[in-house]
Parts: sequence; C-alpha cells; structure tokens
Amino acid sequence: MFQEVAAVIFAEPTVAVYVYVLKVLVAPFSPEYLQLPSLLGRDIIDRWRMICDKTRGELSFEIVTADMTVPIPAPPAARAAGP
Repeated sequence: MFQEVAAVIFAEPTVAVYVYVLKVLVAPFSPEYLQLPSLLGRDIIDRWRMICDKTRGELSFEIVTADMTVPIPAPPAARAAGP
C-alpha cells in the first residue's frame, strides 16, 4: 500500500462546490477489488448533517463544513434584445 493526497469534490448546483483534501491509502491492484462497493469515508460524512425521513423514504445530507467552499455566482441577468 501507498499513501496519496486526494481531493474529493461535491457540487450543489447553483450554490457552491465543496472540496475535501485528505490522505488516502491505495492498495495494489487486484481483480477482486472490482467487485467491492465504493465507500465514502467517515472523515467526510462526519462533517455533514444527515437527515433520515422514513415517512418519505428520503435520506439527505447538508454540508456543514468543508476544507474549501467555492460559491457559484448567479448567472448575469439576461440583456434586453438590441436593435
């Protein structure tokens, strides 16, 4: 195994891009790994608020903190059509 620095990025359309910088351990390739599900680590999930609404069958997350937040600016107002 070896360690690398990685960036995990999530986007909330029209709101912001959230960046998490973390160290990950990379295992040597093995075909068996292709059958394993991908996992999002607690180092990120613990920085979110989780809402489980069983009555609606919904599980949602709200980002509380991130290493970097990049706001997405609102689109400019449409210009009036010129002559």
